[in-house]
Amino acid sequence: MRTLALLCLVLLAGCVGSAREEGFVGTGPASFLYSAHTNTVMIEQAKRVIVIADSSKIGRVAFARMCTLAQVDELITNRSGADRAEVRKLTDVGVRVTFV
Repeated sequence: MRTLALLCLVLLAGCVGSAREEGFVGTGPASFLYSAHTNTVMIEQAKRVIVIADSSKIGRVAFARMCTLAQVDELITNRSGADRAEVRKLTDVGVRVTFV
């Protein structure tokens, strides 16, 4: 069996939720599980991980974990609707939060 070697300098990923205990998560039917698994593999190989998600995803828990918060370098999101306490939980564990 051949082992696939993935090389990734910067990974841009989406998510459907992020919470301190659960990390960044995906959800849905089996096809989404494959997507979450693919993101997990890519995140493990990436030198830098950036998640892009609207503020409604912050603090939301869903079905399939893609990674822990500590594995993400930066979250890019919108300021309107962002819960300050949930954003603080992200920054407390080292996630840089950039508002656009």
